Amino acid sequence: MICDEEESMLIVGKHVRNSQHGISDLTAVDNKGNLVLVEIKRDRKDIEGRKEAFEFLAI
Repeated sequence: MICDEEESMLIVGKHVRNSQHGISDLTAVDNKGNLVLVEIKRDRKDIEGRKEAFEFLAI
């Protein structure tokens, strides 16, 4: 996936809605206990078509 030999992640949810009504594509916990939000984009058009700035998807 997106980890190297020293890291691992456990996917614990998909399309999880947050308190601001945003949705992360995948929610995971890494091997240190950190919450990881994964946003999957297919192409530039998908990113440009969003109302909010791409950087705010994880906030």
